[in-house]
Amino acid sequence: MAYNTSIDADLMADIYVAADVVGQEAVGFIPSVTMNAESTRAGKGDFIRAAFTQEASLGDIAESMTIADPSAVTVDEKSLQMSNAKSAKFSLSGEDTRGLSNSGLYNTVYGDLVAQGMRKLINEMESDLFEAAKNNSSRAVDSTLSSNLNCIASARQILVDNGCPTDDLSLVANTTDGVLIRNNANLLSANQAGTDAVREQGILIPVHGLAVRESSQIATHTSSGAGSYVINASEAVGQTTLTMGTGSTDFVPGDVFTIGSQGGGAADDNKYVVNQHVSDTEVVINGPGLQIAHAATDQITTNASYLGSFAFHRRAIELAVRAPAMPAGGDAATDAVTVQDPRTGLVFEVRIYKGYHTNMIEVGAVWGVKAWKSQFIASII
Repeated sequence: MAYNTSIDADLMADIYVAADVVGQEAVGFIPSVTMNAESTRAGKGDFIRAAFTQEASLGDIAESMTIADPSAVTVDEKSLQMSNAKSAKFSLSGEDTRGLSNSGLYNTVYGDLVAQGMRKLINEMESDLFEAAKNNSSRAVDSTLSSNLNCIASARQILVDNGCPTDDLSLVANTTDGVLIRNNANLLSANQAGTDAVREQGILIPVHGLAVRESSQIATHTSSGAGSYVINASEAVGQTTLTMGTGSTDFVPGDVFTIGSQGGGAADDNKYVVNQHVSDTEVVINGPGLQIAHAATDQITTNASYLGSFAFHRRAIELAVRAPAMPAGGDAATDAVTVQDPRTGLVFEVRIYKGYHTNMIEVGAVWGVKAWKSQFIASII
């Protein structure tokens, strides 16, 4: 069945008004990551692919009448899966429509319902981006935000040491850290901060070259807890898969730990982040891996549960959003239109299905999230 794209202009205008009025939680990740939003449709399980080149290898320049063979070039293919296809649905019966129309509230209620649907979908996407940042962070630093902003500079150092470009960096803070940043005396003093934006408007300004935003979807990471973990083999700098003693079964993605030097290795102050628990004796940490070599019997100490904030480059994480897939010729919808949320820029599809004395309205989207580059993500915990 073909469908129209001509939802009443008054309703469309009211949807945009409602999107500005209906409450919405703080969104920090969505405007900070790479946005991949196209007009094409997608279904749950579809893949978006990208190519990644490896580091170049160097060689000596030696004069010769014979052209030297070039080094082999490796191009890896990585994929982002559209793992979510969700919608918010609500109905308006004939009696509902008549009553609201008589009171002059039909457009307002309709717009509010659509805005609430977009709000729910936006929060789901924001939460997925938080999980991607937390579980793929390269390393972590302890927070000093209760007294100063030094930890933001330390997080930036991790990114720079990992080779991260500094042109488009963001710090997405939990709302608790947002309060601490706002209360920083230097930011509240307009003559030192160079602006009165924080004091007068509550806007978080760039700090140490990072654009600071807040997210209401950052939750406390529950650590796997303390355990008797030890390195069970010699591990070189850059190693990401660590061999551990039997019984190391409790790690979960996002756990943070440090490694001591009981086995004779050098002191290591780095806080590593777990990406994957492989087996009882093997755990994978995020790249670029170990910063210092470790020997067998070096002790691992797991960090406590934490509420984090996250520094990263825009290209480190991607959000891909599409309209839901439709069968050839369309479905039973009698009307459909795309609506853009004015705060996040995300586009959703609103579809109307006519039933018996009632209509169903659906607000839907298909999306996927991918952390492409863990080296370009750091945590403040």
